[in-house]
Amino acid sequence: MRRLAPPFGSQDDGGRPRAILSALCVAISVLLVAVYLIGASIRPLVLVIGPDSWGYLRLAIHLDTGLPVGAIGTRSIGYPLFVAPILALRGQLPDIAVAQTLLVALMAVIAAAVNLRIHRVLGQRERSMFSIISTPLLVLAILSYEPTTGYAFSILPETLYGFLIVLCVFLCLEHVVKPSGTIRAILVAVMVFLAVWLVYVKPHAILFVSFLIGYVLYDILSSILAKSWRYAIASTLAFVAAGVAASLLIIAPDVMLKRQFGRYAESFGALTFFCNHPAIVLPAVRGLGLPEAFTADMERVLQQTIDNGANGWPVLGVNGDDCVYRSPLRQRLGGYFGDDDKASLKFLNDAAIHGILMNPAGMARIVVREFAYGLAHPFPNLAEPMGTGRDVYDGLAQREAELIGRYGTVGAKMAGVVGDPLGTAAPALASFGRAILSLLDAAAAYLWLLIGVWAAILVGVSVRMGRARVVLRSARGIGIIVGAYLSSIAIVAVAHTFDIARYAEAIAPLAMLAMVVSLASLLAATAQTVAARPLREAPGRSL
Repeated sequence: MRRLAPPFGSQDDGGRPRAILSALCVAISVLLVAVYLIGASIRPLVLVIGPDSWGYLRLAIHLDTGLPVGAIGTRSIGYPLFVAPILALRGQLPDIAVAQTLLVALMAVIAAAVNLRIHRVLGQRERSMFSIISTPLLVLAILSYEPTTGYAFSILPETLYGFLIVLCVFLCLEHVVKPSGTIRAILVAVMVFLAVWLVYVKPHAILFVSFLIGYVLYDILSSILAKSWRYAIASTLAFVAAGVAASLLIIAPDVMLKRQFGRYAESFGALTFFCNHPAIVLPAVRGLGLPEAFTADMERVLQQTIDNGANGWPVLGVNGDDCVYRSPLRQRLGGYFGDDDKASLKFLNDAAIHGILMNPAGMARIVVREFAYGLAHPFPNLAEPMGTGRDVYDGLAQREAELIGRYGTVGAKMAGVVGDPLGTAAPALASFGRAILSLLDAAAAYLWLLIGVWAAILVGVSVRMGRARVVLRSARGIGIIVGAYLSSIAIVAVAHTFDIARYAEAIAPLAMLAMVVSLASLLAATAQTVAARPLREAPGRSL
């Protein structure tokens, strides 16, 4: 009888050469991280304090000193909770850049670990050749992407946000394969706490967090249905304990601080939607039954935003920032509602809801267009440096200068271009990494189409062959990582716009990981389906 080819990644498929290649690729990945850190240490230390930084910095200084620091705008407590301990440790602003540089390195390491361990989620005993070879390329791509490395040199939450998303994905995958109920219950607690923290780092993580919490609740429900009472009770207690801890340490302080310093914080999301979608909300404003003078003011602001199309963003077609920051909208809202922020928020929400209900097709077109753009352009600003530096005191009001004067700013003197440690230490490597990213960015739409068509064909063939279990097992890896990525895109498509590149830049490492893991999962599932052999159980738990 003819002997079938061994499954992709099986023990029969060149175990020793595979182990040697795996060790070599791991060593290369570690070396890349080391070169990145060396580059960060030898370049002049730069810390960008821009207009969007002040709300976070004021909150962090308040947490560090307890002193009143003035308005925080719309900023949440998540990122200041990371910055405040750094300031408390040595009282030096440049230490923020050092800590965030280490976070980028750790994020690359975690992404590599996910890629190298995805075979366990797929039910394979050994790593596939694709996962092994792609790991150093993945690390190189992350460390070469200037927005990812550049945000580490700024007081902005993008670095922490990207790190927490990748970490949550890693913990979720570890939860899938860990056989120990105790360890899995601990992972539940950590994931829930980090999920809450993530929302307060950047609120548009809410859909990703809902996806993550949904996975945890599904796992607990499955254990109850399977009558695994010990694990079900332990996981439920871990879930509740993490929720209580997050409420006490994150949610309650955030509510308190926003009441004290951030009057407009609660309405900012609704205000952003209102201004980013004037064509949607304009007809609704006319039908809310509000006084004629106020309605006319709102119509005028929205119509001006629509008419100013020459200054509009390419994808959205309007410039929402003109409406939020440069139009008289806030003054008109304050003039009508006074200090009743809840009434103002209700008006903005009512306009949005009624507008969507009146024109669901128009809203759907906007969301689909933004979603498609986010998928097709995952790595914006590849060829542009993050920015040039200036002295931290340049152009600051006296109050801001006094606020940061208590912290060491000598190392934060902004001179030179920000954000490319790998390029500093190894320019050729950084150029090669950016060349890879350029190819991926140019081919992203076709790559996702290929992955989708490939997955659909594989499902059909596997079901016909009675091999659906192969697809289901592979879908765990794809589902968790790609689901995390798509949920991160979807909330921006609905609530904001990818014309603001920061939303795509922050999740770029997750996009790279999703592409690599999708291809690894499909290759493995295809090879096992073609081999037509029963799956070998990997150590750990199966769904």
